[in-house]
Amino acid sequence: MATPADLRPLPDTIVCLPINEWDGLPLNSHHLMREAAGRGYRVLYVDPIGLRRPTMTRKDVAKLGRRIRLLRAPLSSVEPGIWRLAPAAIPLQDTNLGIVLNKRLLAAQIRRALGRLGADRVLLWAYPPQLVPLRSEIPCDLVIYHRTDDYVSLPGMNAELLEAYEIRAVEAADLCIGAAQG
Repeated sequence: MATPADLRPLPDTIVCLPINEWDGLPLNSHHLMREAAGRGYRVLYVDPIGLRRPTMTRKDVAKLGRRIRLLRAPLSSVEPGIWRLAPAAIPLQDTNLGIVLNKRLLAAQIRRALGRLGADRVLLWAYPPQLVPLRSEIPCDLVIYHRTDDYVSLPGMNAELLEAYEIRAVEAADLCIGAAQG
């Protein structure tokens, strides 16, 4: 028998916290969010703040340049039903302090964007484990943690810190999707 909690309305907006930028290589986050937009959901696609501390490589410097240019207009419509948020962040993603500061910064930017979009009921769909705790910082009804890679084993990662956040992510999410062994 259905309870009142089971009968609450479905979310109308999905906040997607992916691993890849909107204009990067199309991965499953792009495909899933396009499908959701096609079914009438409003999608806020939040460009990633990264999993590791940037280095002075050509790739990281180019990414930083792109990110700085996007800050002039951080919220933009990219496709029908999909808005891209290019958030400002502190490049210390491999420390507890950096994660805490970025969580606060990111939450404020997401709340502002959700207000501009008129979001009512929100589903938070997070790929990086350290962003699942945004659940307590933004108004959301449901949280999905979607693990698509063994982030801990990637080069340049703070494995111990990411493992701890992954445990918290699994505990905090309403639904966990695993696409990779770890």
